[in-house]
Order: sequence, then structure tokens, then C-alpha cells
Amino acid sequence: MKNCEFYKKLLEDLISGEINNRDNDLLITHLKDCKDCSALFKTHEKMGKSVLPYQEANADDLHRM
Repeated sequence: MKNCEFYKKLLEDLISGEINNRDNDLLITHLKDCKDCSALFKTHEKMGKSVLPYQEANADDLHRM
């Protein structure tokens, strides 16, 4: 992993709406290259679109979080 803890923090900032443009660009670039962080992002995205957020998440999704 390429310093994924740093990017997980940026993902949290993105979700909370507190990310700046530079960090957003860094995160997007990282997500293109890192399958683990990309999967985590997709899990958050899936849960954010659900009426009951954890309804669509499976055990693997929740484990990533």
C-alpha cells in the first residue's frame, strides 16, 4: 500500500465535505492506482446512496471500513 492511511484520512475529509482541491486531486490520483482504497471509496459511495446505509453493505464492505 502506498501510505494508504494518509489517503483514508483524505477520504474521510471528502465524505465530510472538508477536503480542499489539492487534497481532492491527490485522493483521485491515488484511487486510480490503489485497489484497496478504491474499494473503500466504492463502499462509502454505495452506503451513501442507500436509504438505510448499512443495508447494501456486505460483510466485506464493512470490514474495509
